[in-house]
Amino acid sequence: MEQLNYKVLENSGYDGYILKINGKEIAQRVGGWQQTALHEITSSLKPGKNTIEISVMNENGPTALIGELRFDMPDGKIILIKTDKSFKVKQTAGKGT
Repeated sequence: MEQLNYKVLENSGYDGYILKINGKEIAQRVGGWQQTALHEITSSLKPGKNTIEISVMNENGPTALIGELRFDMPDGKIILIKTDKSFKVKQTAGKGT
């Protein structure tokens, strides 16, 4: 398996979000939906299949998420995976709803 040098997840989600990789919480952010956050996730990934879960919160309406996963390959190639309609989405009601 080819070794990856650098993996970064960049995302933004309304009132806040919780980022988990393989079931472990990696980051939490409150507010600031107009600015993206960078998360270096190299140490959280394992060889083979990985699960990235982002729970997005918004107290004043529907939620949304914009994200991009970047892989810098040893040969200099960059692979980008951007959120789109192919991503699995699960909607749940928050507290008090």
